[in-house]
Amino acid sequence: MTDGSSNAQKVCFIATSGAMVHMLIGHGQQRVGGAELQLLKLARHLRDRGWRVSFIVGDYGQPDRAETEDEIVLYRAHRPRGSRESALRFALCSLPRLWRALRAAGAQVYVQRCANWVAGPIAWYCRRSGRRFVFSLASITDALCNQESEFLKSPPERWLCRRGLRQADAVIAQTREQLDLLRRHQGRDAVVIPNVWEAPNGDMPKPEPRRVLWAGSLIPLKRPLMLLEAAALVPEVEFIMAGGDSAEHEDLAEQVRARAQALPNVSLLGSVPFDELSIHYADAWALVNTSHTEGFPNTFLQAWACRAPVVTTYDPDEVLCRHEIGFHCRTAGELAERIRTLCTDKALRDRMGCRAQEYVRSHHDPGVVIPKVEKLLTQLIDERRT
Repeated sequence: MTDGSSNAQKVCFIATSGAMVHMLIGHGQQRVGGAELQLLKLARHLRDRGWRVSFIVGDYGQPDRAETEDEIVLYRAHRPRGSRESALRFALCSLPRLWRALRAAGAQVYVQRCANWVAGPIAWYCRRSGRRFVFSLASITDALCNQESEFLKSPPERWLCRRGLRQADAVIAQTREQLDLLRRHQGRDAVVIPNVWEAPNGDMPKPEPRRVLWAGSLIPLKRPLMLLEAAALVPEVEFIMAGGDSAEHEDLAEQVRARAQALPNVSLLGSVPFDELSIHYADAWALVNTSHTEGFPNTFLQAWACRAPVVTTYDPDEVLCRHEIGFHCRTAGELAERIRTLCTDKALRDRMGCRAQEYVRSHHDPGVVIPKVEKLLTQLIDERRT
């Protein structure tokens, strides 16, 4: 780690979810988000390479300014926007507090990940103040920010997000699929930079019994009921479901709990702390994903790093098929068939697991990914100076 001198280049990440605050300083409700986890990894690696790193986070009752043990500074912005927040409150409270936090951070380049209304004000601030703005896609739906989503429910929010995306100085995509969607729907280009992940060295033997893992929130996008349908077809395999409820989809969570209780080979763990979840990845013979859309899931990387193949209904850029590190399925029946194959064919499972771990090392290791991020940020800063 460097001494954090005033000559170091400054980058600020914007993430206003409660997950980000908790991951940085342990404040508020314990939770981990995929997009937030990637920002945290990027921030720490850049800090280790000499950057002065800060975050703008939402107001969850923490101080206006806080600092982590590894010298990352947090600036508090607005409270989470409620569905009933008036336009007047937004203009007089939320927007000014975001603007003050942007000024307080004093960064040369600002990075915001995941479609959100804050992209518009950030782009405006950066243009007016001579700073640089990078919009980082977290899912294929981010390229479709003109459509209603969980994070962009109102037309003004979608307009602000779309304007920020189009006015950003650079856009980062996780996959070629995201890049193609971005070009087609927003008329924007992007640089493709994979997510970052570390893979341990050495063999990782899997203990008995035969066990597969499903990790995700109990929301319609993740299709947890499809996992239970597959589990019922493979009673000889143990299924571990790790995922918290969503207040907006409590009915679905109730259905999942009821069906899981009726299946003796399913264990529903609820929300599991990130550090504890790593044990389940290490024990899993495979990871199952039932989402109908994703970005590039951290769950895939965590499973592959532990030599666990992935059986999924979504294959970003056909990575699983091209590298032979899992199976791409379309139905619950097909999921069950592939899970049974992996659990009975040890040679196949070992080959896929070894290739998966090597794929993470070759494409997602910090030594591969971080120089690409640093090169982009440095180029933007140098272009502005010129």
